[in-house]
Amino acid sequence: MELFYIVIFVFVCLHVIVTFFKKEDGIFQAPFVACLMTLFAFLPQLITVYASNLYNSNIIFDLVFVMISCLLALFFGFKKNYQIRSSETIKDIRVTSAKFHLVFLVIIGIAGLLIYKGMLPGDWVVAGIFQMFGLVAGIISINIIAKRPKKSWFYVLIFIGAFYPIVDFALSIKGSRSRLFYVVLLLCYLLSDRFPEYKKFIKYAFIFFFVTGTILSASIVEYRSSLKGEVNLNEVDFTKNYTSSFLLKEISTNGMDLGNAALGIEYCKNNNHYSFGLIFIDRLIFNYIPARFVGEKLKSELMLSPEDATLEKRYTKGVTTMTGFYEAFNCFSYLGCLLFYVIGAFMKYCWVRAKVSLLYFLLYFHSIIFLNIAISHGLTYFFSNFVGLNLFIMPFLSLLFFKKRLIKKVQL
Repeated sequence: MELFYIVIFVFVCLHVIVTFFKKEDGIFQAPFVACLMTLFAFLPQLITVYASNLYNSNIIFDLVFVMISCLLALFFGFKKNYQIRSSETIKDIRVTSAKFHLVFLVIIGIAGLLIYKGMLPGDWVVAGIFQMFGLVAGIISINIIAKRPKKSWFYVLIFIGAFYPIVDFALSIKGSRSRLFYVVLLLCYLLSDRFPEYKKFIKYAFIFFFVTGTILSASIVEYRSSLKGEVNLNEVDFTKNYTSSFLLKEISTNGMDLGNAALGIEYCKNNNHYSFGLIFIDRLIFNYIPARFVGEKLKSELMLSPEDATLEKRYTKGVTTMTGFYEAFNCFSYLGCLLFYVIGAFMKYCWVRAKVSLLYFLLYFHSIIFLNIAISHGLTYFFSNFVGLNLFIMPFLSLLFFKKRLIKKVQL
């Protein structure tokens, strides 16, 4: 019976993927990205949970039910029929005055990479915030290059300066596959917008890249070692590394993302333990209240749900994650899927307006990268990074905001 649940999960993911793949710009829309990532990243783990004797077979139903309900909630949230009425006023970013701001954002993004490499003082939390500045510059530059191809040389340089630190970090320092995925997604958007006659080819190329990248990502440690001359890349078996990345030995040592989610859901259900959203506040405290200023003791005392932090450490061993599916269930049991509905509705609201406003284009594509992280790591990461965007970057960009009145209705 458990295998039947897994088949339903695969069917739901494939249905959403195919539905949006048929749309003109479907590969850039939130349900497609979420289901594609979930299917290819989590299906091997789900099968491992099913086949492993480290997990009780009765946890499969709750795990799969939560996963499906969350993905469908995102899907239906994104299907909301938002539209912009004619003569409606909408907020935008003034491109002609943005050059100084973009250069500043790129410099901060590069500083984040230098902190990661130990070339500038600072910790990784600060470096992560700085990296967000570069992400924003990259999003804005892509939009301008697509809309103003004849005057784009400066913005091409901005794009390179914004995304080089992200690629360098992912390939030479640590993980961040979602950010590499994000860079490719933006490049595909640019090519699709500039060369609409090749949209179909770009769709298939994107799928090929995603599947290939999923397999190659399991060999990222060997690749980084090859950069130091410690490993011969020609001798690396990429397929074997991918299949062995789910070996039971590794699971019992460090846990496994989806296995952790299954155990966490089981714990919450059996003990009637739900945080009712307090874990979101704890994430903000962890990210934005520096222990160096307030002290570790006071910072720990500010946490509102210490039991959840202990539970996370028990299962993840500080190496793996609990996933956004677990965090949704942790907040409101089976109704936690409504959090994904809210995210889907918000992203659809931004997606409709992204066609006519650079500000909403920024909000949408910034959300896309953290949507993947919301699924793989946790909803609290999505929320925390959105707060960070509005706390550190939007006040700086607000100098460029202006309102404009549309002359025709926009509906997608």
